Amino acid sequence: MSAVTRSRARGAVASAARPPRGPTASSASGGVALIGRPATDEGAKALNRRRALALVAGIVGAGGAVGAALGALLGRPVFGLLVGLVLVGAWTGVASAFGDRLLLAAAGARPVVSAEAPRLHNLLDGLAAAAGIPVPRAFVLPEGAPNAFSVGRGPERAAVAVTEGLLTRLNRIELEAVLAHELVHIRDGDVGPATLAAALALPARPAADRRWGPARGRARARAAGWVLAPLLAAVALAIRLAVPVERELRADAAAALLVRYPPGLSAALRRVAAPGPVLERASAATALLWFAPPELGTGRLARWLRAHPPLAERLRLLAEM
Repeated sequence: MSAVTRSRARGAVASAARPPRGPTASSASGGVALIGRPATDEGAKALNRRRALALVAGIVGAGGAVGAALGALLGRPVFGLLVGLVLVGAWTGVASAFGDRLLLAAAGARPVVSAEAPRLHNLLDGLAAAAGIPVPRAFVLPEGAPNAFSVGRGPERAAVAVTEGLLTRLNRIELEAVLAHELVHIRDGDVGPATLAAALALPARPAADRRWGPARGRARARAAGWVLAPLLAAVALAIRLAVPVERELRADAAAALLVRYPPGLSAALRRVAAPGPVLERASAATALLWFAPPELGTGRLARWLRAHPPLAERLRLLAEM
């Protein structure tokens, strides 16, 4: 294991293992005692607010710069600057207000009630009580590949979406571990910047994925990619700063502590990463949200937006616990 990997692993375990502040909650979900802590402390909330603000500032600034550059080609740089700022600013407002809905719709997720998915709701209820947060809304995606993601602006407005493959392929212990990972993102507040980042990147999906079908469509995607390259690069950089790779390591460590059974999460990671169906509705724009990274395209943005550490690194962290 490299020095960077060891440092990340130690930091993730130390961060997740901090003693709880205030009262704790317990649950008998899955036969495992769960001990949680209150929702995000003020320091973490402030950090996530700064990340979200930096993300918005970076993307709006990049939009203005690209608009000014294109306007300069037409002899009207100020007009181009204003157009760029207005367009990107408007989309930022939409993504900030409705990002969770946009992402759930883009994934084809549908809400499910307890009668439709009793095991899912039972585990979410127990884990939410253990984590000290409101129970998130539950969604199911019509995908055979096992995976999951969480979205929302914070614990009070959050949702967890799981694929049909996750519900059918994982046993109760493994499913509980995956859900615990997603609820840790919600509890610790980093779901907000991640949701905003993925929603802001949605318009770049065609250029990032290059899934345009016919040759003419692919040519247009490449042309759009070259024209928007500076903006896409700025978007990717801002997103990587707002959603660091260590986010997943911390969530793994905290989820393993939440369910008190690290091997359950290790088994879930191996099962989700095993060869099988691919996520049809996943994209480079939303890749950072998923429990395990989906197969992405070969475009630059697809490479830049990879926000998951290698599977081996995640498994080593859990093994050290």
